Amino acid sequence: MRRAFPGTLAAMLTTTEPRTSSRRWVWLTFRALVSVLTIDAYLQAVLAGRFLSGAYGSLLMHRSNGVSGVAILSFALVVVSIVAWRTKQATGTLVVLTVLLSGVIALQIMLGFERILGLHIPLGVAIIALSTVLTIWAWRR
Repeated sequence: MRRAFPGTLAAMLTTTEPRTSSRRWVWLTFRALVSVLTIDAYLQAVLAGRFLSGAYGSLLMHRSNGVSGVAILSFALVVVSIVAWRTKQATGTLVVLTVLLSGVIALQIMLGFERILGLHIPLGVAIIALSTVLTIWAWRR
């Protein structure tokens, strides 16, 4: 396992204990969930763009995917990050980041339903950025 430089995000998220094969399922699940969540977040941007281009049915898909896809995946990611923390495969910082991401996604959904697009769109960009960083980190670990 590579050592992370002290003070970096990788150092804050990683414990020094090596993973055992019996607990490997936690990281495989985390990687799968964070990857699908990131792809789904990018899909949200595509669906919004299609709506703005005149494919008005895409708004319904954007709404359904946000509530049924992105939100549920983010909550599942929180659960898996808590399991990783409790089994000493990650630090509490990972739990904090996934809870933050999940909270931001919940806020994003509320802003979307209220049609507050001045905040909804930039927050969507932030969600894509954070989920992308978490995905890259998960696959490099």
